[in-house]
Amino acid sequence: MKYKIYILIALFCVVFTACETDIDKIYVNRTKIIAPPVLKTEGLLDIIIDETNINNFPVVLNWTSSDFGQNVIVAYSLEMATNTSFDDSFVVTVGNNTYVKALNCDDLNKWVIANFNGLDDNNMPLNVNLFMRIYATVAIENPIVTRLPDKVYSNVITLSVMPYSE
Repeated sequence: MKYKIYILIALFCVVFTACETDIDKIYVNRTKIIAPPVLKTEGLLDIIIDETNINNFPVVLNWTSSDFGQNVIVAYSLEMATNTSFDDSFVVTVGNNTYVKALNCDDLNKWVIANFNGLDDNNMPLNVNLFMRIYATVAIENPIVTRLPDKVYSNVITLSVMPYSE
């Protein structure tokens, strides 16, 4: 009798255990040509920040969507640095399937001072040339995507920012 119970339990486990998942997998391969975003600007490229314009939005970045060859959610981030090699980069997350980012003077001021030495030893503002680009990657919200590609980068634009310090 004891063996019959064990056999029934084992048979029950085999019958109600699936060998395959019902989730369809979408594959994004690195071998496919992935279209990077194309970055454009509207507004000022030479920005001098002072107390009168600290709340203004002097520049708007917009870009085309990146095509990974599948219908997936794409995460975009703004990367900025003081050189084209982006070895001192600072990254701001923009969002998923978002194609525009308005930059306000307050944020630019904070980023330039905190990350790119926008002030000299006497707390006087220094003009900083910022190289900016957008990078795209498949968002984490795509759990069924496997073999994710690396980031793809947009073209680079340059802004000149003179920060404000009281």
